[in-house]
Amino acid sequence: IMHSVQRFGPATVMETEPEKVFKGLVAFFSERIKALQNSGIPLERMILDPGMGFFLGSNPESSIYVLKNIKQLKEYFDLPILVGVSRKSFLGNITNRKVNERGPATLGAEIYLSYMGVDYIRTHDVRALNDALKVINTFI
Repeated sequence: IMHSVQRFGPATVMETEPEKVFKGLVAFFSERIKALQNSGIPLERMILDPGMGFFLGSNPESSIYVLKNIKQLKEYFDLPILVGVSRKSFLGNITNRKVNERGPATLGAEIYLSYMGVDYIRTHDVRALNDALKVINTFI
């Protein structure tokens, strides 16, 4: 179940407020989960994707706010979470890097997500993420 502030169609530029986005995210997932269950789809078949970047609005703070609260989202719904932050514009906003220079920022965000309990990470660089997690897990 993928969230988008636009609700329908492609992600478009839309100004948003981080707290309102998060509340809307919770409401959206609650509605969609109920509708899917009413249609006969069991919870075991559901994975939540909060959307990132323009799916949360043009304000980079909305993506940052959702990531800061990703553990809360996971605990609230008790369902697997999938997140894709790879090369997203909000990372460019933080680092002031172009898309093709966002590998290290992406890796940092992905490692954070791993340690926040995210179940699935959609990435462009599987090898880098896998290697980084192997090294970190060696020391933990």
